[in-house]
Amino acid sequence: MNANVVQLLLLLGAALGGTAAFKAYLVRSDSEHPHLSDDLGPRPRY
Repeated sequence: MNANVVQLLLLLGAALGGTAAFKAYLVRSDSEHPHLSDDLGPRPRY
């Protein structure tokens, strides 16, 4: 496995982790400020 593949996997993992953290942040802030994320579309409530 060459360095480019390792780097790509690391970037992909960071992107997925960042997306999950961002979604968790959106769900948290949405419960505090429901009107802020109305334009983002419906999201499931957990």
